[in-house]
Amino acid sequence: MTTTYLMLLWGDPDALVDPPAAYAAHERFEADCAARGHEVLLAKELADASTARTLAVGGGPTDGPYTETTEQLGGLYRIRTADPEGLLRLAAPLVTHDGGTLELRPEVLHDDGAAHDGAAHDGTTPGDAPLHLVLLRGDPAGAFDLDVVLAAHDAFVTACEQQGHRVVGGEELGPHTAARLVRTTPAGQPVLCDGPYTETTEQLGGYYLVRTHDPDALLRLAAPLVEAEGRGTVEVRGMAHDAAPVTG
Repeated sequence: MTTTYLMLLWGDPDALVDPPAAYAAHERFEADCAARGHEVLLAKELADASTARTLAVGGGPTDGPYTETTEQLGGLYRIRTADPEGLLRLAAPLVTHDGGTLELRPEVLHDDGAAHDGAAHDGTTPGDAPLHLVLLRGDPAGAFDLDVVLAAHDAFVTACEQQGHRVVGGEELGPHTAARLVRTTPAGQPVLCDGPYTETTEQLGGYYLVRTHDPDALLRLAAPLVEAEGRGTVEVRGMAHDAAPVTG
């Protein structure tokens, strides 16, 4: 069955000693995907983690990433494929340059039979607001009212439309326990293994892609998305290069 996946690239920014080789690896990966039937819907490099803005339930906005760890989220792909294991093998060289980790997460198949493709058809035009990634982390074991959570997401999308933030994509992710990883050994060899990426209480549960000139206002608008679940954190990250996305 063909499924859409979010591929997250985690690594130490200070460990990347040969950026041209890393970019060449990404070019080869995208070419190999096209040749082998993996449909790349989106490919983005994120701005430095230090530029992130976060907001936790019960707290105020803060500068910096969700966690101050050596490995930070540096980029992402959104890919449709019927062969996730083959995709992981193709993608393994992407993290061997910095000794990082690749995480592959399935997107949730909605009742309409297909994941929304807003992120794949951004329709970028000159003068568009910068693209931002909204990461939603929560406790998968937490108890919450699903109707309240869904209403919060509907209200978020409506508020974005009313206040000039253009939502161009967004999905709920499958369980973090369903993740597949490529980790790099101390010897620099990639190894495929089961997830999750981290054994923490809060896990990445979904995301939005939003074009906005005001990421701080976007962060405040997104706060109710995790407040509806009782605990969690919202992180907003910009892009390193905001050219038109790959379309499928």
